[in-house]
Amino acid sequence: MSSERISVDPESLRVAAGGNADAASVLDEYGRACKAWMDEVEEEIIRCHGLVSAPVGAALRDFFGGVVDEVSAAGGTHTGMDENLSAAAARYDEADASGAARVSASGGVL
Repeated sequence: MSSERISVDPESLRVAAGGNADAASVLDEYGRACKAWMDEVEEEIIRCHGLVSAPVGAALRDFFGGVVDEVSAAGGTHTGMDENLSAAAARYDEADASGAARVSASGGVL
């Protein structure tokens, strides 16, 4: 185990949090686009090829439903990481401010 101090820059945590928030947003949008596309395509397959093609539409819906589930899970993971990193940055800022206040209160110079 290292005895070296760890230096954490809360702003870097916020930047990483923002990247995760952006990724979650992109994934959510992709999931919505997949759902919208599937709604149109399934209807179009049946309209063009009749009810005999319904199993193809259902298979596509099942496949893309799985894609949407995976995308939603990944988006949720990124959202959680955004929240965790943002909270960690806030805790580091609070600890820094608290330490500075204690030094100031003891007569130290900041």
